[in-house]
Amino acid sequence: MIEQLYDVYRNDVYHFSLYITNNKQKAEDITQETFIKVMKNLHHLKDENKRKTWLMSIALNTATALKRKRKLINFLPQLLN
Repeated sequence: MIEQLYDVYRNDVYHFSLYITNNKQKAEDITQETFIKVMKNLHHLKDENKRKTWLMSIALNTATALKRKRKLINFLPQLLN
């Protein structure tokens, strides 16, 4: 199942991530992390008809979490000075 999801939706997730970040490396990282999360949480997918929406929401949440993490990492050195 995960292989099928990856084959069908990896380009959609990547292009969506690229649109959000405007950075190829970050988009690749988000795509990879998204599918790792999908693998771990596949049992939560209730409605097969909404799998693309489910995947994109995971990608969006992953991108948001990455952005927050980077802001925190950039902010912490300022606190230590």
